[in-house]
Amino acid sequence: MARWRRRRPPRCPPGWSTGPPNFVGIGAQRAGTTWWHSLLAEHPQVHGPRVKEMHFFGHEAVDLDPAELAREYALHFPRPPGAIAGEWTPYYMQGRNVPRQLRVAAPDARILVLLRDPVDRYRSGAFRRPDKSENATRRGLYATQLARYLEVFPREQLLVLQYERCLEAPAVELARTFEFLDVEPGFVPKSFERRGARSFGAGKTLPPEVRERLTRLYEPEVRGLAELGVEVDLSLWPNFSHLA
Repeated sequence: MARWRRRRPPRCPPGWSTGPPNFVGIGAQRAGTTWWHSLLAEHPQVHGPRVKEMHFFGHEAVDLDPAELAREYALHFPRPPGAIAGEWTPYYMQGRNVPRQLRVAAPDARILVLLRDPVDRYRSGAFRRPDKSENATRRGLYATQLARYLEVFPREQLLVLQYERCLEAPAVELARTFEFLDVEPGFVPKSFERRGARSFGAGKTLPPEVRERLTRLYEPEVRGLAELGVEVDLSLWPNFSHLA
C-alpha cells in the first residue's frame, strides 16, 4: 500500500451520521486559509473535523480500491443532522494525484481555493522555511494546479477567492463563501474582526533580482487563471498589475 497519513476516525455520536465531506479547501498555503476556515467553522450549520488539515491524501497515490478509499475518508466527517462538514489542507492544491483521489472519495464536494499574489505568497512561505524555497516556488503555480482540478471536477464545484479581496471586503467574500456552501449567508462569526493570516517574514523584503525572477516565472500562471475562467483583481496584485 502506498504511504499516506492515516488518522484514526473520530467517534460518531448517536444520532449523527458520517459521509464524504461537503466541502474541501485545497489551498493555497500562506493565503489566509486558517483564518477563513476558522470563520467557516463558527457557522452553526458547519461542523468541521478535529483538525483543519486532514492530510488524508499523501504525496503518493493511495493504493486502495475506490470504494474503500471513499469509505475510509467519509468516516472522518461525522456531523449532526442538518450540518455540513469539511476540511482544508493546502497541500492538496499542489499534489499531482490529489484531484483524482478526491474526485473518487468526495465527488460532490464543493472545492474552496484562496489565492494570494504568488510573489508575496512565496515571500511569506520562504521566510517561514528558508530550506523549502523550491517547494515555496512550486506552490505559486496556480493555473497549472487548478487545471488538474478542472479536469475532474465541474467548474461550478470550485469557488476561487482572492486573499486580498477577503481582506478588503471580508463580509462580502464570506457571504459569497457561505452561499456557495448552501448555508445561511448572513451569519457573522464572533471572531470576524480577527483579520488575515499571521504573516511569516513580515517586514522582510525579497531582493529585487529574486522578485523580478519570480514575477517573470509566474506571469504565464497569472495569465492562465483568466483562461481557466478564474477572476482575479490584478490591481490588488501589484507585482502583476501590468498584465491588467
